[in-house]
Amino acid sequence: MNKNLLTRVIIISDDLYYLQGLSAKLGHHYRFFIECFFCSQNACNNDLSTLRFDNRFTKNVLLVAVDDVSILAKLPDLARFLMIVSLRKMKNRNIFFSLSEQTFISRYIKLNKLITLIKSTDKDQQVRQVTLTRYEWDIYYLYFKIDNKRILHT
Repeated sequence: MNKNLLTRVIIISDDLYYLQGLSAKLGHHYRFFIECFFCSQNACNNDLSTLRFDNRFTKNVLLVAVDDVSILAKLPDLARFLMIVSLRKMKNRNIFFSLSEQTFISRYIKLNKLITLIKSTDKDQQVRQVTLTRYEWDIYYLYFKIDNKRILHT
């Protein structure tokens, strides 16, 4: 069995092109087990409350690329997933970092960096030093009610 098939990647996105492109790359080229959910602001194509952590896989990754993160409240096992939040607002930023156990990436991150992040063994992928603009901090605060005093360092 392909060892990448031991990794389950669930992609939840409000951008259909991003969803289809990323699922094709990860599913066909890297052979991860992929599940896709398209969620716009008004509706989701599936009931997210049925998503569960699956012990058959060595890793369950939840890649969230939505503007309205309130849909995450519908996920029952959210704390058990390795969660990666992809944000549009970080244009031209090729970094990733963690705040409050969520890993944040730019929607424009290079694919090889995303693959490295998915394959990493740690649930909390931390970056020691994060330099963000005031505008970016405001965005994260609005998304997750996180201020810069709660940043986690390794």
